[in-house]
Amino acid sequence: MDGKGAGFDSCGATRQESIKIVQKGFLKLNQGLPELNEKIRLIRSREAILKRAAALHAILTATADYKSRLAACNSWVEENGVYEFLSQQEKMFLAKPSGYNARVLSERAEAQYALLYILGFYDTFNFFTQCPDDVALKMPRISSGESLDKKIEEVALLEEESIRVYLDALNLTWYSFSINPDLRHLGAFAIIQRRVAFSWVCSDRDWDSFY
Repeated sequence: MDGKGAGFDSCGATRQESIKIVQKGFLKLNQGLPELNEKIRLIRSREAILKRAAALHAILTATADYKSRLAACNSWVEENGVYEFLSQQEKMFLAKPSGYNARVLSERAEAQYALLYILGFYDTFNFFTQCPDDVALKMPRISSGESLDKKIEEVALLEEESIRVYLDALNLTWYSFSINPDLRHLGAFAIIQRRVAFSWVCSDRDWDSFY
């Protein structure tokens, strides 16, 4: 399938590329989704994206065992200037974790994976499988107090056009999820979290507003 004859004959350049990504998974596509605005641009700095990824790293570390890791995570967040990059919900979790479902927050590993790809910490983006097991290893070790400072030197931001293409592909995948039972192995949460990450880097909106 190349998209022709399927309602995508006259689509723009971004949609043409996103269709190629999505159809590698042999998905049926919802033809009614409007194309992504070609004026969408990357507006977050590499420092901001890195600190947002670091904020998620702290949250994911805490959700694994907040009783023993919470104090270290809070200290690391403050010491590395990451606190302002936590969403309001995440700040509340670090202040009082017992009131939150840690499993739901742990799903944000998929968002962290997307941000790390945008930052250049992964060479490829595995679109149809859940995030790799080494996501946490791409970031400083919180338990030993490793600093975030040197990580900025490793950043090589994904090209803006590629960001736009992946966001459009994620939109297509999400809006076609209900007609693709084979996507169940990936999980709706993975698509949602990745869409939030790609949307956030192109917006000045608060993270939680995308859910």
